Amino acid sequence: MAKKNSSYWKERMAALEDEQYSLSVAYYRDLEKQFDEASKLLQMDIERWYNRLADNNGVSYAKAKKMLKASELDEFKWTVQQYIKAGKENAVDQRWLKELENASARYHISRLEAMKLQIRQHAELLSTTYEGGTIGFLHNAYTENYYHTAFEIAKGTGVGSNLTRLDPKIIDTVIRKPWAQDGSSFSDRIWTNKEKLVTKLHTELSQSIIRGSDPKKAIRNLTQVMDVSRSQAGRLIMTESAAIASTAQKDCFKELGVEQYEILATLDTHTSDICRDMDEKVFDMKDYEVGVTAPPFHPHCRTTTVPHFDDEFSTVEMRAARDPVTGKSMEVPASMTYKQWHEEFVENDPQAALLEKMQKNEVADRNQFKDYKAVFGKDIPQSFAEFQNMKYTRIEEWERVKSEKQSRINQMDFSQMGGLKARLGNKEVRLWYKLQDEKIPDMVNKTQPLKEQAAQAFSLRNEHRTQARELMKDKKAREELDKAHKNPSFEQIMEHKKKKYGLTDEEAYQDIIRSSATTNKKYDRIAGVEGEEEKR
Repeated sequence: MAKKNSSYWKERMAALEDEQYSLSVAYYRDLEKQFDEASKLLQMDIERWYNRLADNNGVSYAKAKKMLKASELDEFKWTVQQYIKAGKENAVDQRWLKELENASARYHISRLEAMKLQIRQHAELLSTTYEGGTIGFLHNAYTENYYHTAFEIAKGTGVGSNLTRLDPKIIDTVIRKPWAQDGSSFSDRIWTNKEKLVTKLHTELSQSIIRGSDPKKAIRNLTQVMDVSRSQAGRLIMTESAAIASTAQKDCFKELGVEQYEILATLDTHTSDICRDMDEKVFDMKDYEVGVTAPPFHPHCRTTTVPHFDDEFSTVEMRAARDPVTGKSMEVPASMTYKQWHEEFVENDPQAALLEKMQKNEVADRNQFKDYKAVFGKDIPQSFAEFQNMKYTRIEEWERVKSEKQSRINQMDFSQMGGLKARLGNKEVRLWYKLQDEKIPDMVNKTQPLKEQAAQAFSLRNEHRTQARELMKDKKAREELDKAHKNPSFEQIMEHKKKKYGLTDEEAYQDIIRSSATTNKKYDRIAGVEGEEEKR
């Protein structure tokens, strides 16, 4: 069977590049949500800080520079301890953990310094999540591009060969290896961008105070800084994924004995000058260098490579070029699908299939690992590799851990749930919330007058409601709740009960205490918990 012509290779490899580009865009969309959530949490902290310090003249720089009072210092030290706990759970940079430990030992710290520390904590957690997710995404990008390239070559030449199994450790080395001229890896770039973000946020906060900006304007300016950082993250994701896809193609070409490759640019009105100039140039495989003789040539580059064969190429030569140590060769019919090819040449090794599944699920598994560590602490494997090993090879243990998750969540106090904010499903949150509300009557000081008891119960109910919403990862559902069901004031709820039900003051107080331990049946149904007994 003769090789396909040049147009075949260009069509197929362009399709692979389009698919990878779409996957990169989709991953960036998920990453944007993480930046949005971090930005929202930052805004909430800034608002609380301004509300605490502001007077009729706003917050002066002199006031911001004042040292924390004894009560404020106690609260600050507690907050830092929560940051350290969250940092350990999320494996943040050890340098930052050291800074937090040093801060917790300080007895003199200004209000502005304390706020800047809060800002940095948001950036550190975001950066850690971002890097972990990117590692998993790039693992998948390398694996998928390697195997799909091998499949297209098999289809185009009519020859298929068993491939050497991809080793996750080698892939990890590949994706962490610097490819750009400045010698920086993607982890280096993430760290550099994080430091720039922190510096800009700190500077903007200080300047907003000095300028006397009102809180809304200050928050708007800080949000704009976050938006710039988010755009930088998008550029990095698109460029790094293109570089890894290019490296995967190079490694696959070498594995299959391809000796030359050709540059294939996506030619449209957006094509850069360098990509237009490089289009259709042919290079020897020994000269393959990402960013120089192979894509990406610039950020958001959509150029790819195709195998180049001279006119005398034949399937016989392809067979002869194969190293017999790597496996047998066989003809690949034109009707063979990628799924069939994958089953024949990759999945015939169960261990290889399992490793590939683990690689493919790495992004989702890392997020899951983060959640489970926040819930179980030291009672589950402490490394991501061991967590995945448990999930995919120790099935009974994994099923037991999953079944215990809700009961563990229910036992947690909100102060212990820093690592779970904006990460729990609606049902998980609702079950936790119902359990907190059931405790309210026992938390009320019954030696106080009935009105004070009602006010306490009402305040606890509002507090639990706010906390539960902070735990929700369903951003849309949370926004709808915030809009449709804002926390009323005690006076408003009293007026409502007396007007709607004709209650006296005393009856309204009693009803507030009683209803504080119950939840809205409609929202129980929506969350899927109506009639379900909570797992204690």
